[in-house]
Amino acid sequence: MAEQNEHLQEAARSIFHFSADDQIRKMCRDRIEYHQDLRNYERFIAKQEDIIADLRSQVQTLTAEINELKSNL
Repeated sequence: MAEQNEHLQEAARSIFHFSADDQIRKMCRDRIEYHQDLRNYERFIAKQEDIIADLRSQVQTLTAEINELKSNL
């Protein structure tokens, strides 16, 4: 809920700041960063998979063109 409401986000931050000690805050930040890094990594992998699929398609097209040219010789 707090992710979609700016006022709830601020209240959650205030409660978090005043009620948690430094070690717990650090652990929470680390967990958030871990999940952000994981999402970034998954997006990166998806982009790389798209690039690979595109390159495979290009290779197939070029191979077909080469084969056609060879057959016309």
